[in-house]
Amino acid sequence: MNLGVVARMIGFLLLLLGVVGCVPLVIDWAAEMPVRPWLKMSGVSFCIGLLLVLFGRRHAAAVGPREGAAITVGSWLALSGVAAIGLNLAIPGATAAECWFEAISGLTTCGLSAFGERLSIESMTPGTLLFRALLQWMGGVGVIALGLVLMPMLKGGASFQLFRSEASGLALDRLTPRLADTVRFILIYNLALNLCMTIALWLTGISWFEALCHALSTISSGGFSTRDANIAGLANPAAEWVLLVGMLVAGINFMLVVAAMRGQPWALWRSEEVRAYLLACLIATAAVTTIVLLSGRPYTGEPLTLIRHAAFAVVSLGTSTGFTLGFQHDPQGWAGWPPAAVVVLMLCALGIGCTGSTAGGAKMLRMLLIFKSTRRAIRQFAEPAAILPMTLDGRPLADRAVLLATAWIACFLLSLVVATIALLLCAPIDLMSAISVVYTSLSNAGPGLGAFGPERSAQAAGPAGMIVLGLCMLVGRLEFLAVFLLLSPYTWRR
Repeated sequence: MNLGVVARMIGFLLLLLGVVGCVPLVIDWAAEMPVRPWLKMSGVSFCIGLLLVLFGRRHAAAVGPREGAAITVGSWLALSGVAAIGLNLAIPGATAAECWFEAISGLTTCGLSAFGERLSIESMTPGTLLFRALLQWMGGVGVIALGLVLMPMLKGGASFQLFRSEASGLALDRLTPRLADTVRFILIYNLALNLCMTIALWLTGISWFEALCHALSTISSGGFSTRDANIAGLANPAAEWVLLVGMLVAGINFMLVVAAMRGQPWALWRSEEVRAYLLACLIATAAVTTIVLLSGRPYTGEPLTLIRHAAFAVVSLGTSTGFTLGFQHDPQGWAGWPPAAVVVLMLCALGIGCTGSTAGGAKMLRMLLIFKSTRRAIRQFAEPAAILPMTLDGRPLADRAVLLATAWIACFLLSLVVATIALLLCAPIDLMSAISVVYTSLSNAGPGLGAFGPERSAQAAGPAGMIVLGLCMLVGRLEFLAVFLLLSPYTWRR
């Protein structure tokens, strides 16, 4: 393990966080709010980052799978730790555990907040609210991807090792010969999409500040809001439609969208994954709408509102965004809908977004691979001598792709069991609440059921439980393999 290059890369990313910390500083200064929290956070970030850069300056930039995993995991832990310092200083009465949970939830774009019950989100300073949204934007773009664009220190295939450690989807293609150029295209598209989303939300009547914060959370598939009641607090149906479209677009592979913008408009529709993603959203919305409509619940006489809320819940959970609304019809939001509808939504929360997008969870590509491999196994059982190659978008699929998809499912189930037991030992909550919140934390979907429903925060977990859930978010966001690689004794052998 080349610890020098690991320290150097994490140091540069902490320097980047110090620069990002200047944004809430300026916002709070303009609003005549205290700026000392952001000065201290940026100072700590700069000092630690500089020390790490100096420590690793003499080490060669040779990055293999081990170093890539260490940089990825280490950077998320370091950034969340330093960001928690700023939040702790800026939010009166907040505990260290709450602030770290908020920071890691933001960076992993999970969206389950520690605030909104004991401490009000709406009472926070404008700089704090924007900083929460910026954490989600950084997590959505990927702190490693940002580092590759802003700090091209790595040579040869090293940068690809880092990018693969964080964006460990199975369809990782380059749009350009140089990976840094590919990431730059994605970053520019992301910024343009955020700008369009901000303008669209502003045109619906939302203030420019809230429009910007919600745009950053939407395109990153994050879920943080400036309101205690989340999107329901905006009380703006037009804004809900804009956010719905934004979440839907954010769940599509950014590389395919960029390719379409660069003169390949049919790239999107040729993708089996994109077609399956859109079809799944449509079918799930229809199923939830039908179930709620037949139940005779409070949406009687409001079919258009029901369709909007059902589609919003499906896309929000399916893309792991975690925005919530509908509390005016049920105090629990979508968690108070008929059990059959809740089951459909929780299935969506496993993750139906596309690889290469900001969506978390299993991703639609893995679903397709599992379906195709199962179908092939059934046919081969009937015809043992048949040779049945698997294809995706007309191209043959290697058995390694199916192996990776199966490994993800196995890691998810193992983590679900272990983390649920740990959470139950840490917090006095019921089994359903524990299983659901661990499930949604691993898939980065946000709210769960029971004590962690859409109308609640993470307060029921307590300090120790928040640490467990925060680690679940990190493991799920990095898709298990990078974290598990570091836990293996083989990784640390010379």
